[in-house]
Amino acid sequence: MSLVAFLVIPIVQETRIILDKFERSDLDSLKCAIALKAHDDTTRTALLAGYSYELLTLFAESEDIVMTIVQEQKGENYLDSVALGTADVIVLPYVDSMAHEDVMFSQPVDSLIVFGFTKSLLGIPLRAFNQWYEDFSASPEAASVHSRFFTTMAPQKRSTGGYLGPYDALIKKYAAQIGWDWRLFAALIYQESHFRIDVTSYRGAKGLLQMMPSTARRFGADDLFNPEE
Repeated sequence: MSLVAFLVIPIVQETRIILDKFERSDLDSLKCAIALKAHDDTTRTALLAGYSYELLTLFAESEDIVMTIVQEQKGENYLDSVALGTADVIVLPYVDSMAHEDVMFSQPVDSLIVFGFTKSLLGIPLRAFNQWYEDFSASPEAASVHSRFFTTMAPQKRSTGGYLGPYDALIKKYAAQIGWDWRLFAALIYQESHFRIDVTSYRGAKGLLQMMPSTARRFGADDLFNPEE
């Protein structure tokens, strides 16, 4: 047996073991926290939570994963949760030296955010995300998604009326269901949150429409971090 064959067989066997573990494990669902409140680049990242949410949703759809996404809560250390394996993924502000003994980091996204994955999942979701993002970032869809969240949101300055914010498609869909002019609906959301999904008022109102959780529950909306809800 040649040296090359001798080396390849153990590597293939090891890969097969990892894949077998992946197939048997509960990796059809991932828990993710978006923790970007410490980000200091407010002019470029006002809608960064929404952008991160969109990327996670697209990644989950591509990999057929159920992704539970939560917003950073005061006093919670989600990086520790990922390190311990009680959470799977965290979105963080990117800095030049990202390092943690028990967290594996993705390539930076737009030089602004980075995705950290727990090491307890054998690095498989990290590799899947890096491959997905490499393919996605080269696609026309990536440019479209980026422009939706990184274009200055000032609906009152838009004369054409054809584009108001990153959630126009959702707003048009549901405005039609309730018989509203979609631009009126968009104006209401802009007034309440400036299209930011991560806004929480001092009284506890949350999300795009700044609804109180108790009011939202009356209408069947349990996750106000989710733009569609």
